[in-house]
Formats: sequence, structure tokens, C-alpha cells
Amino acid sequence: MVEESELSPPTPRCLVLPLSPSPIKNLKSKCSTIFAWTFDRVIAMTTYSYVLASQQFLLEEEPLEEVLKERTRDYREKEKEIDFWVVKQPAFLEAPEMAQIKAKCPQPAAAIVSTNPQFITWLKLRLEYVVTGEFEAPSDSIPDPLKSLEMSQA
Repeated sequence: MVEESELSPPTPRCLVLPLSPSPIKNLKSKCSTIFAWTFDRVIAMTTYSYVLASQQFLLEEEPLEEVLKERTRDYREKEKEIDFWVVKQPAFLEAPEMAQIKAKCPQPAAAIVSTNPQFITWLKLRLEYVVTGEFEAPSDSIPDPLKSLEMSQA
């Protein structure tokens, strides 16, 4: 028999929030060993890739507008869901684990965030003076991966 202390939590790519401290009562009569937690919800973590630079460079000096318009048009023609976003002053840079990245980038910053790492790699090859990376969200330190601090300072 497996002891409760030997049970490992669910996969590391999920955040599990307990429903209540009360145990599952009627499963005991149906199962000899219970491997269960009670769940309110399971929040799947998504990996976001990004290219980061100063707003001046990324949004004014580089001709990205045309690239992003063309990509958006292509996605619409293929009925593909948009998987990239432009975020001015991205809030994810405020997460403690992003402090070194934030320090490398002139402020105010801008990012192109995507769930498609190949697109970010393609952008990195096209642009010279950018930082790339990835993070998982939602998390305690990055609850909203697309949040902009620009709106909250207005």
C-alpha cells in the first residue's frame, strides 16, 4: 500500500488549487486505495516565447508593422488562431525571475509574445538588438502573460 506522503502532486505543468479540506467520502467504499486530491480547478500552464527590445527600436526603428500585418492576414486566410501579440511595457518583466532580463533592456520596453517559439526564433534572426526568452503562465509571479503596465500608468 502506498502512503499518502509518497504520493507526488500532479504534473509540474499544472497549478492545482484545492477545493476544500474535506476528504472524498464515498470513494473509500469503492476503492481500496485512494490516490486523489480534491480540485476546484486545474490551470494549465502555457509556455510563452518573447522577443524584447526598447519600444523605440522595436516599434519605431524596425519595420515590424508590415511583418505583423502580413502574418495576421496569412493566419486569417488559413483560419488559424492568432498566437502572437505586441505588448508595450510588458508586466511579465516585473516578475522576480525576470529581473536580469529587464536590466538588459532599455526602458520603456516592448515585447512580441507568442505561443509559437518558431515565430520568435524567426524574429530573432531578422532583428539584431533584441533579447529572447520564454516563461510559463499563468503563475503566481506572472498571472497575465499579456498584461501591459502602460495602461495602468495612464
